[in-house]
Amino acid sequence: MEIDEGRAKVIKYFIKNTPIGEFNEVLKELQSMIGSDAVHSEVVADYLLETMSDHCVVANHEGVAYQLTTIGRNGNQFFDPKHSCTFEVNPFDLSVSNVASVTSGTTLSRLIQEKLDAYLLQHFSETAQGRVFQNDEAIFIVISCANVNLRNMWTGEWIGDWKVVEGKIEGSISVNAHYFEEGNLQMKQRKEFSKSISGVNEETWAEAILKAIKDYDNLVQNGMNEVYDNLPSNVFRPMRRTMPVTSMKYADMVKTKMCT
Repeated sequence: MEIDEGRAKVIKYFIKNTPIGEFNEVLKELQSMIGSDAVHSEVVADYLLETMSDHCVVANHEGVAYQLTTIGRNGNQFFDPKHSCTFEVNPFDLSVSNVASVTSGTTLSRLIQEKLDAYLLQHFSETAQGRVFQNDEAIFIVISCANVNLRNMWTGEWIGDWKVVEGKIEGSISVNAHYFEEGNLQMKQRKEFSKSISGVNEETWAEAILKAIKDYDNLVQNGMNEVYDNLPSNVFRPMRRTMPVTSMKYADMVKTKMCT
């Protein structure tokens, strides 16, 4: 089914602004607005894949977690360097198909992946995933951690996007939280960073890269702790209530449930 340009812009806006873990809910609303045929069109599928790649959504298949990334995307096909494969994904149900092994990675990228996996296991929740891409020009590192609890009306995600080139690491950390108990409250934060790093061999290079990422993660986490601790007095106090019906402070919910 063809979708006119004006309607396509509206659909793209809704999808691009969908919080993590809430794509099915948005699709249901869109279906009631434009019909099932339009929702399941190639246009909507492409918007979904684009947005899911931005969020680094994870698709599980036969016990393996495949991560969708912007850098690894080619249409509806994705490259996953950790599992040395390509795969296709249906954005409407996140089903994975056509998994094919490919040769990929270098000693350095595999070493960084190993250290990244250990870091995520120790410091993030079990939903965290990270991938290391390398080409002739640079190393790219993607980190994502999403916690979704629709029953209790909140979702949250942490996304790290890094590039290492010519002795320099640069990138950003994005943190998004959505709380919708008797309302619709979204909090978004994005910080950009850059610093020089060095190493004398692949081991020390990998260590320097992971140390920089860890330091920036801690910096953002500590800053969030300070901001959310002050929310009740600085922001919520003038409002009707400082706590939701569940009697759990929003600040505590973000700090304890989103990514830790």
